[in-house]
Amino acid sequence: MAPPKRPTQAMSDEFWREIGTPLESIYTLRDTASNLITTSFYNKLRMSAYSFCRSSPPYSTTATRPISTSLFGHGRNSDHPVPDLYLNLDNFLTNFTRHIFEDLSYRWGENLLREYSKGWTAYKKSSEDVAKIFDDLSTSLSSSFFMGYYKMALQVWEREIIRKTFRKITMAALCYVDRGRDGLELQRNLVNDFVVSLVAIGSHETGDYNVEYETYKRVVEVFKTLPTVCRNPLYRELFLKPLLHQTYRYYVDWSSNFLKDGEFSEYLELVKLHFLEEESFCGEKDPCFDLCTLVPLCMVCADALVMRHIDRFYSEFVTFLNDLQIEKLLIIYDLCNRIPSTIDKLKELLGKYFARVGLKTINQIADKAEKSPKLFVGTIVQLHDNFSKLVKDSFRTNNEFMTTMEVSFTEFVAENNITNGGKTEAKSSRLIASYYDQLLRKGIAAEERLSGLEKAVNHCLQIYPRQGHFQ
Repeated sequence: MAPPKRPTQAMSDEFWREIGTPLESIYTLRDTASNLITTSFYNKLRMSAYSFCRSSPPYSTTATRPISTSLFGHGRNSDHPVPDLYLNLDNFLTNFTRHIFEDLSYRWGENLLREYSKGWTAYKKSSEDVAKIFDDLSTSLSSSFFMGYYKMALQVWEREIIRKTFRKITMAALCYVDRGRDGLELQRNLVNDFVVSLVAIGSHETGDYNVEYETYKRVVEVFKTLPTVCRNPLYRELFLKPLLHQTYRYYVDWSSNFLKDGEFSEYLELVKLHFLEEESFCGEKDPCFDLCTLVPLCMVCADALVMRHIDRFYSEFVTFLNDLQIEKLLIIYDLCNRIPSTIDKLKELLGKYFARVGLKTINQIADKAEKSPKLFVGTIVQLHDNFSKLVKDSFRTNNEFMTTMEVSFTEFVAENNITNGGKTEAKSSRLIASYYDQLLRKGIAAEERLSGLEKAVNHCLQIYPRQGHFQ
């Protein structure tokens, strides 16, 4: 990369030799710059700048633009003139970043991301190193109007790089992420470095943005939540909104195409993996996006992958229940749990399943139950155990689903062929009492008898919580 042009503002040749040339070395020789900033180097630069500030007029009358140029026409402007030193430093950084922009303007796609990442990383590190010198200088001069050097460097990067390239780089980043979603290898730092630059620059701005962005109706609803989850306007408007739009469109197309001919069981497994991948994009280890992206990103994914196909989810849910495919039921529950409005329907379908299976099972033994109380009690206990295990394994012991089971259980035990459709409900209680009377008469070991008695009575108390049959 060619070295930047020297500043055009009035600065003595002697001073620029002392400070300008070393600065050029730090920025243009980034790989070896860390070896340049020794204690003597630091002190020499600091003293040169200090002497210049003490001997120069406190304010510049030749400034052509304020250092604190606001981002995209918003924000705040400086209400005081710019010191000559900072004007010249601004010019130095401007010339340097313009060379970077010229290089980026000829690049596209992954190559653009790679060069941006390389340029930003080096520029950021160099600016942090140099900032130590000038921030210390501001303190020594007790000057309240000196802008922090690093902040100035970020604003120059925004003015000369971000403002001119963000659409092009954002599009390259989104296309690159889609490649990763398609299963191709992804170097996440290439996207994350662009994200980090937006977040770093945006964190120094107090102004807000409101970029109009045409997208799907559902994504617009997610947009409305963004100011509360992402307080960095630059990142939110320039990257997060396009990301959510692109993500929704990608998964709408992918899911629709897959479900035309693909197996729903396989679809569930793939959707599960997609969610894990999207969440990892916002994780602490090797991220792509800022952490604030996680919630809105999962919202648009859930809508595209689940809500748009919710009728299919419900019908397949019933099929998996009938076949007791526990793993598939668990995936459906986890996915639907991302959309709270779908849970009530799952509980309704589950309640119908419990009622249907329970009633069928009890009716099948109705003719034998009167002569075999043990069969009746054993059937009730087994049903309750099976249903409880189903809720535990497939619905993570969700209390609402457990309540659904208990309500359904109470209904089909109270109203079945044995109780004549509920007209002789107490008959179930008498059968249970008869069974344990038989146990007592047979002289079964007390420990075994009490264990079985406690288990059955607990089940019956759950079945008849208000009747008081066992008090």
